[in-house]
Amino acid sequence: MNLIRLTRRSFGALAVATTLLPSYARGNGTENEDESNPAPDGSTKTTEGLDLPSEKSIGFYVGSDLTDDGSTLLGGFGHEPSSHWIEIVPRQQHPEGATTTVGVTEDATIPGELTEIPQAKKTNKYISSFYSEFAGFPPPLTNGGLNEHGLAARDIWSPSRTELVEMVEEATPQRGPQYSDLSRAAMERASTAREAVEVVGGLMDEHGYSTYGGNSHLFADENEGWVFINFAHPDGDLWAAERLGSDEVRVSYFGYILDFPVDYENDPDFMASDELVSFAKEQGWWDGEGDSLNLLEVYGVGEFPAEQQREDYSYPEFFQDARHPLKREQELKELAPVTLEDMLALVRDPRWSTDFAGYGQVAHLRPDAHEELQTLWTAVTSAVTTPSYRFRSLPRRYHRNSDTIVT
Repeated sequence: MNLIRLTRRSFGALAVATTLLPSYARGNGTENEDESNPAPDGSTKTTEGLDLPSEKSIGFYVGSDLTDDGSTLLGGFGHEPSSHWIEIVPRQQHPEGATTTVGVTEDATIPGELTEIPQAKKTNKYISSFYSEFAGFPPPLTNGGLNEHGLAARDIWSPSRTELVEMVEEATPQRGPQYSDLSRAAMERASTAREAVEVVGGLMDEHGYSTYGGNSHLFADENEGWVFINFAHPDGDLWAAERLGSDEVRVSYFGYILDFPVDYENDPDFMASDELVSFAKEQGWWDGEGDSLNLLEVYGVGEFPAEQQREDYSYPEFFQDARHPLKREQELKELAPVTLEDMLALVRDPRWSTDFAGYGQVAHLRPDAHEELQTLWTAVTSAVTTPSYRFRSLPRRYHRNSDTIVT
């Protein structure tokens, strides 16, 4: 099957994407349920009575050794079904003893209780795409963005194994920060990608984690990236993180970590919660043999979306075929040196970008730029048409094409 590929080599294909996607996207059942979805080969498939797949978001990381200008690139989008807006959150100072509300309510799929945790005395300025609705998760919600120190973040779904989710369901109400709380904390409290891991992991260790079934984050600065997995767990303190170097790429689709060293405490490229290894052995999910454990198999669902057998897939097959992050990473490596335009095109690529996407964004983290002048390209419309606006992390103005508009 020939997949549509949008890069600087074929950037004109974006026009094709905007033509194709409205018809592909009718699988949501909100249109005429009797209509069929055309696939690239001209065949049709009815979507009546079928559920949409849960492949909801994507993230791309490209290290600086693999880009044309020596920058680090971090891009992606989310599929939230609610109103979106862009907000520049100023630096803030909070009094001694200040707290912030975190968690989920009884309306969440896995019910929880809102709690208070300490707020940082000083928080960073950052820009983010916010959105208004995810059942039981109080708005405003965010998946990351770019802060004044040049730290960029993306939030991507990452399903945990069924047994972990069932443990959380049996222990309800769950308590602790949820994915948006943690994304916001990283923007507010960290200045590098490594610090973001320490902030998010530290909050989970101390206060727990309210999950919808598993999640992940991609953090990046001009020097490196980190992938962070929030596993479902009844105590909310099960997590792992892997460093992404300047000569690496990562496609989180969903977020994943494969081989993870047992002796991670002595490896600067990995971090994790205290019981990551011991809990796996106690549950019988890892036999204790070898120097590493495969986290996708031990704590995740064991396979990527493209490998899952589905008889009720409501999108054309090429959507599922594209959902193999290791193959997409090989594409990125072959594309090197990757340009900003390449990353913008990846976010728009019709293999994953549909009109369900609420926004698209690309962080362009340049080595020769002041950290306060790093750039986030973002807009709150369907990802197939974005990001096509440029924002600075510390703007008094923003730029649309060549026009300057005072905000």
